[in-house]
Amino acid sequence: MEQGTGLHNQQRAAYIDIAKGLLIILVVVGHVWQAVYHNGILQNERLYHFIDDWIYSFHMPAFFLISGLFAMHSAQRPIRDFIVRKLRTIAYPYLVWSVLQSSLQLLVKGNTTNTLTITDILRIPIYPQMQFWFLFALFFIFLFFILLKQLTTSRLVFLGVGILLFVLFQLGSGAGPVAFMYLSRYFIFFALGIFGSEFFLLHRAEKLPGRVPLFFSALLLLAVSLIIPYPPDISHTLVRAWEGPLVALPGIFFIFSVALLLFSTSKAVNKVLVFLGNRSLEIFVAHTIFAAGFRIILLRIAEVDSVTVHVLGGTIIGLGGPLVLVYLAKRLGLRYLFTWPSRVKQNG
Repeated sequence: MEQGTGLHNQQRAAYIDIAKGLLIILVVVGHVWQAVYHNGILQNERLYHFIDDWIYSFHMPAFFLISGLFAMHSAQRPIRDFIVRKLRTIAYPYLVWSVLQSSLQLLVKGNTTNTLTITDILRIPIYPQMQFWFLFALFFIFLFFILLKQLTTSRLVFLGVGILLFVLFQLGSGAGPVAFMYLSRYFIFFALGIFGSEFFLLHRAEKLPGRVPLFFSALLLLAVSLIIPYPPDISHTLVRAWEGPLVALPGIFFIFSVALLLFSTSKAVNKVLVFLGNRSLEIFVAHTIFAAGFRIILLRIAEVDSVTVHVLGGTIIGLGGPLVLVYLAKRLGLRYLFTWPSRVKQNG
């Protein structure tokens, strides 16, 4: 979700940004979908788990994989600069927005589904809350990656380490520090990105598969990602079943197939998705506040309990609210709202 890939080939960046745009939409939809269920707006438990399990089976693993795609390029800078950048673009927004959102939830306690306490806020530096677990995990994954890179640059070794960590995590039943648990569970996807970067990052547009093969590939991958069993009891836990990575891959490849298909067909949709992809960090950290506010107004003031209105409206507000905030931050000169600005503009 970091801004700026530093790629020299803009077509490659656009293709990945389209995928990021699709994924950040799924992030917002997923959280809105959970909220309408846990607030009693959606009563169909079977439908809820079907959609929720499908989204959560791959959308965050896909973000880790995308981060891995550009890791080797980003690590070309000195290790100190690399770590400082991650502190500015990952650790900083994690701390700021975790505290901000948690504090707001304490203020409106009783109107949200979370039961946070002041103790939870104080523990944020070592124990992530809500959706911010992703930034927490990503930061430690990048730290582990750059340290490992001092020993080897072999993409195969990175993949092997990712598989080993995942196996050890499963054998250990998820025991250990929180940072290590996230690292063990998700580094495998990051490593897959490193290993498969040449495959995913197409060098020339003429290498793109034809539209018809892409269309049918997307349909097939969608079907497979929906059919593969994904038990509800392993959603949103630190311990995922052994088949977790295999379950995630069809959904990840589905998103990339759709992104490639759109890249070669729809320019108008592309612009929107690329824009959302470029602003995925801001949307990620702020969308819950806007979507929750919208839901509270509908339920408590307007007394609207339509699932359709809540899902569509919550998604639109969840995507649009952070974008308005980005615009206002620029106009008002609030440079520290989402990332700690760098004195010198850096690429990658």
